[in-house]
Amino acid sequence: MSDDLGQSVLAAADAIEQSLGAPPPDASFALCPEGEDALVHQLVYSLLLWESSHESAGKSLDAFRSELTGYNELRVCSADEIARMLPREPRRDERAARLIATLNDVFEKYHGLSLASIAAMPKREARQVLDGIHGLPSFCASRMMVLTLGGHAFPLDDRLASVLGSFGIAPAANETTPEFASRLERAVRAADAPRVYALLELQAATGIGQTKTAARKSSRRSGKTKAGQET
Repeated sequence: MSDDLGQSVLAAADAIEQSLGAPPPDASFALCPEGEDALVHQLVYSLLLWESSHESAGKSLDAFRSELTGYNELRVCSADEIARMLPREPRRDERAARLIATLNDVFEKYHGLSLASIAAMPKREARQVLDGIHGLPSFCASRMMVLTLGGHAFPLDDRLASVLGSFGIAPAANETTPEFASRLERAVRAADAPRVYALLELQAATGIGQTKTAARKSSRRSGKTKAGQET
């Protein structure tokens, strides 16, 4: 069954590439501010991208740059201040709360706003560290593993799950999005995961697969969504 799932996902990725072309480099890399820790940047960007889009994430970073001196100043903002800078979307307040929670958790654990030390860790240990960051969704931890740490993961949030759903690849009954992501991680080889993820993001940017049905099921599939709880 795992082999069948993996083959179905790869077939969907191939279909996306045939329709839209090869995916461009992830937008986050070109947007890393000079002097900022690269992994902290990916943490912030991943939280801005989660259940959103690269377009909205880029706009949020532009807003931060116009009003703040860096991510450490972002860390000490209030949730209301951050929310005011974010695009108006359903998860704006939650996103602001998660940004504060994650950045402060990193600062307190590592006595500064840096995650550079985890780059030298074994991949499994690095993933455990990311999973332990307060308020960080599993999508973000998986994305950081795939893009910056070379680990095996399958970044998935509800919008990317909707893309897979448009190809007939859906979670099992009562399976949460993180649980579905874990199953996909086992089914898709580490060597294929970065390409598949990039193509799912490319398809998501077109709006195809982002159905009203998926949106209605979002809160039920994701489980708890308060800052500090898994989604």
